[in-house]
Amino acid sequence: MMLATFLPLLSSGFVAPLAPLAPGASSLACARRGGVVVAGPSPPPAIDLRFPNRKQPEAEGAASKYGHDPRDGLPADELAPDGSFAVAPPGDLGVMGSVGEFQTALDAAGGKQLVVLKFVRDGCLACASTAELYKSTAKEYGGQAQFYEVNFDNSKPFCRSAGVKFVPSGHIYKDGALTTALPLGKKGWDAFRDTLDSIRAEL
Repeated sequence: MMLATFLPLLSSGFVAPLAPLAPGASSLACARRGGVVVAGPSPPPAIDLRFPNRKQPEAEGAASKYGHDPRDGLPADELAPDGSFAVAPPGDLGVMGSVGEFQTALDAAGGKQLVVLKFVRDGCLACASTAELYKSTAKEYGGQAQFYEVNFDNSKPFCRSAGVKFVPSGHIYKDGALTTALPLGKKGWDAFRDTLDSIRAEL
């Protein structure tokens, strides 16, 4: 009965049909265009790295999705600094890809600098959405922090050691210890920046 009532209305133009979601659209935000309701743009989604089991439960809590200290559980002989690694200059964005490089950055920072990591992946629109913000924040912080990008595709062993399950993710280290791990896409940027600023105030 409902269908019989709906079909005449649809054909007469009283009810506008919903257009299919565009490829990659992840929300039901809609707008009316030319009498037809179409899906609106949504923020780029994060990339889930838990393939193939993308629906596994998060028993450790929400923070576990965004990783932990990559040194956790590693034997001492794998924690040696990489003497050939050049730390990121003040105000610049560096690239990191191993535990040895990570340890070198922490040793150079001491208690005077924060070490900030952004885990990204090639082709990740959510990662790209905060690329310029991340770069400009590195410049703004100058000598108060070292900023690095870690590319999952180029540094899989390091990313797995860090337990990163989603990109973009951000890690902030102070005094050689992880203070927070959180999302670093467009939606999470303000929370990341507020957290970063509050930790800097403690230096």
